[in-house]
Amino acid sequence: MPLRRSALVVVSVLVLTVVAMVASTSVSAVEKPPKPKPAMPKGPGPFHPFTSFNSSSSDNVVLKWNDQALAAIREVSPPPPVSARALAIMNTSMYNAWTAYDATAVPTQRARWARRPAAEHVIEYKSMAISYAAERALANLFPSLADTFAGFRTALGYTMAPTGQPDDPATIGIQAADAVIAARANDGSNQAGGYADTTGYSPTSPPQPLSWQPLPGQSFSVPHWQQVTPFALSSASQFLPPGPGLKKSDEAYNKAIKAIIDQSAKLDDRSKARAEYWADGPRSEQPPGHWHLLAGAVSRKRGQSIDQDARLNFAVSNALLDAGISSWHAKRRYDFIRPVTAVRTTHAGKTIKAWAGPGQGTRVIPAEQFRSYIPTPPHPDYVSGHSTFSAAAAQVLRTFTGSDTLGLTVNFAAGSSFVEPGTVPATTVQIGWSTYTAAAGEAGLSREYGGIHFRDADAHGLNLGRAVGTNTWNKAQTYFQGVAAG
Repeated sequence: MPLRRSALVVVSVLVLTVVAMVASTSVSAVEKPPKPKPAMPKGPGPFHPFTSFNSSSSDNVVLKWNDQALAAIREVSPPPPVSARALAIMNTSMYNAWTAYDATAVPTQRARWARRPAAEHVIEYKSMAISYAAERALANLFPSLADTFAGFRTALGYTMAPTGQPDDPATIGIQAADAVIAARANDGSNQAGGYADTTGYSPTSPPQPLSWQPLPGQSFSVPHWQQVTPFALSSASQFLPPGPGLKKSDEAYNKAIKAIIDQSAKLDDRSKARAEYWADGPRSEQPPGHWHLLAGAVSRKRGQSIDQDARLNFAVSNALLDAGISSWHAKRRYDFIRPVTAVRTTHAGKTIKAWAGPGQGTRVIPAEQFRSYIPTPPHPDYVSGHSTFSAAAAQVLRTFTGSDTLGLTVNFAAGSSFVEPGTVPATTVQIGWSTYTAAAGEAGLSREYGGIHFRDADAHGLNLGRAVGTNTWNKAQTYFQGVAAG
């Protein structure tokens, strides 16, 4: 018996020693990562930076990778809903990687890793995992810029190859992104097919009096977007707005057209600057990206941590994803005419007083020559995508920060107009927003200044966006609080 007990003790000690060695090997397989280097994202920046709280080398990697994504959007110029989806995929990938180093939050897709021990819940591990997740997602979304993303990751100081081990933050980041990419591979966007329409859409033929008609050279941009899988919406029609209130029978339509013409005639440097600042056309970060610029400025102003930014950008980006889906569903459902076509057709054979074109000012022109101050986009009027995107993001930012206070300004430099370069504005115009509500409202109103939306498309888009933003925030909270099935 004593011999047996002695042998049992020896065996037990050996087993415990082996277990300890295995555990030690698992924990120490990868040395503690370094803090990221103060590199700046590669590629074009915003046309009009804020007067303060812009990107800096001291930003955390969540902000840096969002800036890198915006640079990619400026180079590739995808349609706004495609930009929103890209930002959601990248920020969800980063968020999911970050959850491995948080005590409570759960990911949207469970990869092959488990929550890491508390000793690793520090910025070094989080930054490395987030960076590999962001690069992996962006390379999938913008493959032509894969070398740019790899170069930026290298500039941050992350040159090591993933080990494939469960304690390796690079591996965790890649697995997190791969899980999101796989979940979105067949989400209805047709990414593999270049986002080409999958529904066989064609404009109403023959055109109805109030149906949308593409301008020469235009075609409906991503008309299938209502089929994309949302983040929090139960369906694309969950918050479907009531439809355009403009009818010929009660003169509402004619009054709305008159309002567009009158607005065109009284354009001044300030209203032009507002229209152009929010225009977010080609070579810009697009409307969804614009709100990530704002989110970054808010973070710097508030001194937010990487943990706060991982959560905030996850919620904002998915609100923008759902805003694109719901607003494009309304556009497809109601198929409503754009102001430029409405003015030209209802006033055909008449003259009107309106903005006559770059450098021409306000003149009396044939109605058939009416043009919007900013280019009319290739999709129907109702609802305004800008209004929906803006109100959704503003709602998340307002809820996250617990306040409506924004307090940001932008200087629109003299002569910096892309519509009337060199002459507009005559002197620098400063635009500012005291609240998120004011910023979202001006983003919508800017489309009226630009002559591309009727007022109810703006107003109903703002209502839709607020509903989408609230719905997204409520869903995001379930992940933050660890009660969602990740």
